[in-house]
Amino acid sequence: MLSKNKLYLIPISFFATLSLNSYANDEEKVKNFIKEFRESPHTVLDRIPEKQVISKHALTSNPFSPDDINSKDFIEKKDQLRGDIMKKKLENSNEFRVVPFSDYLAQENPRDLVDFPQNFVDNIQVIDQKNIANARLSFTPWSDSYWPLSRGSVTFRYADPNAPKSDKFSDYDKYVLQQRPANNLIAENKIDLLSPAEKYDLLMNDKNFSLTNSVLSGIRGRNPEGWEGICHGWAPASYMYYRPTRSITVQNNEGKKITFRPSDIKALNSLLWANLNYNTKFSGQRCNDKDPPKDANGRIVSQNCFDSNPAAFHLALVNQIGINKRSFVFDASYDYTVWNQPILGYSYVYYNVLTGNVYKNASEAMINKNNYNTDPFSQYRSNNVKNIVGVKATIDYMVETQPSTSNQDDSSRDGISRVEYYYDLEIRNDGVITGGEWYQNAHPDFLWTPVAGTEVSSYTVPNSANNNNAEYKYHNFWWNDNPRSPLREWLPYSVRAAQTKQVPLENVVHNLNAWSAYPVKNNVTPELCTQQPCVPNVYTWYRN
Repeated sequence: MLSKNKLYLIPISFFATLSLNSYANDEEKVKNFIKEFRESPHTVLDRIPEKQVISKHALTSNPFSPDDINSKDFIEKKDQLRGDIMKKKLENSNEFRVVPFSDYLAQENPRDLVDFPQNFVDNIQVIDQKNIANARLSFTPWSDSYWPLSRGSVTFRYADPNAPKSDKFSDYDKYVLQQRPANNLIAENKIDLLSPAEKYDLLMNDKNFSLTNSVLSGIRGRNPEGWEGICHGWAPASYMYYRPTRSITVQNNEGKKITFRPSDIKALNSLLWANLNYNTKFSGQRCNDKDPPKDANGRIVSQNCFDSNPAAFHLALVNQIGINKRSFVFDASYDYTVWNQPILGYSYVYYNVLTGNVYKNASEAMINKNNYNTDPFSQYRSNNVKNIVGVKATIDYMVETQPSTSNQDDSSRDGISRVEYYYDLEIRNDGVITGGEWYQNAHPDFLWTPVAGTEVSSYTVPNSANNNNAEYKYHNFWWNDNPRSPLREWLPYSVRAAQTKQVPLENVVHNLNAWSAYPVKNNVTPELCTQQPCVPNVYTWYRN
């Protein structure tokens, strides 16, 4: 979610000829940054990092109102959602700080965030030997709308030219239920104008439109603000599930044809991950302090709002993205332009914190802590630290896009932004990274991801060993034949999932995603297969 006054649009073709780490002026930028920081550390620390938009499809509007930004109310609002993600895991924690602030705490240990901790590396020499100072995921997370509640979330008819343009939910609620109800569009053979939720209800042949009405009733009476949506569902879904790449046409059990575009399927995926529980790993804490206490230089001294430590962030980058080749989500409490964004890639260079000279290897750039006589953070350094090295990290991350009526989707349609962070790392005598200091207060302070291989479930449909009943066929992805459609017996489960958890049946969505992600070969579309179960064996909906 991005601010217009902090974005710079750069032609994406320009970047096609450059690697992420190809800035020729790294050293000049670092030296200028150090000069500014020494002249006015308070000013530099409080500056919001500038963003560069490197995709024309990225949303450049900001969901927070000017009042939210000026009053800093956005900090509290971001913290509300962060609490839901953390699931109160730390509320009863007895953790307290007994080490200098520059070290990272147990609850922000990056080893606990990464998917495969057995591969974890925290020695800076070993990291340099792996040549992972520049990494980009080949499996690209997909962009999507954050489906703002003010426009009905996934009930939003993005293809309907007559849908209200207002961000006032009551206008949209009235339009969908009274002025232009779904049954009218269906009778007029305008099914393509329906919202993702309405299409799902029609697919299930739910005459009461249970999912649509459940989502709307959950919003009604709240007077939702523009920032409220399901970005916390889109962010993990974007890399836990494969990208829907093409529209698919299926039928309900009355033979009514429904076309689900990639945007429809993305919306249903995001809703599942927003409203269902799953195992989550995170690094960082809650922060809702609009004006946290600072020292004379402007450094935040409230530990909750300082985390995640730059060492934790750096080690999460190199281990999760560089080594494991998997994404994670980051947030920055004091940056109203960054909120639950999946990371696509990074690059970094080391620099000497005294001279600003840039180096490829840490061994060339680091200096002895005792020689850093202008260290503005000296009072926070650990006695166990021997060396300090500066880092300029460039992060590419996914941002939201508008829902699209296109029948195709690929990475060229994604929204991507870029930001630079400056920090230093503290190195022990044995080369292990133990902590560090941020040179920007609006830094990443909360990192999170679902556990690798985790899945979301409404636990609505019971398991069964009887291959003749609806439960067995649901769990094994058997649909009706002639026409290919959901079983009538699934409808009560669909209604229950919608009414109790505001979600569609996950396996129905999984089918849609698997079919959409699988390419058409030899003019054979997988959704029109002749053999049950009708899910491509070589390409499913999820990523292990």
